[in-house]
Amino acid sequence: MDLEKGLYTELSALNASVYPVMAPQNTPAPYIIYTLSNNKRLEVLTGVVGLVETMYEIEVYGATYTETKDLAASIVHLLQTLEGSAIGTTTTWIQQVTIENEIDMYEPETRIYRHMIEITIYYEE
Repeated sequence: MDLEKGLYTELSALNASVYPVMAPQNTPAPYIIYTLSNNKRLEVLTGVVGLVETMYEIEVYGATYTETKDLAASIVHLLQTLEGSAIGTTTTWIQQVTIENEIDMYEPETRIYRHMIEITIYYEE
């Protein structure tokens, strides 16, 4: 949970609202949603090593394509600066952040642009 609190704190420093899993209906853009998609404690033959591999999907929503892409670029830059440091106000130490994939989308029903960033974070528990 400390990693999630730290991620929330870091993302909240950007110029957008931040929500876990889903935003409230009619939330004005821009906003960010983050969702945990995998969490695995790493083990070796002698047991648990205290390192966790966690995967998140971070979705960026914007009223325009440019707004969405600019916010997504800020998030990617932020994530890349987290390696080798504690996240947010927690003592959770980030060893590595990998940007696995990025996807552009458009939601015609709500007329909003969306950019998804899939990331893997390795951190010490």
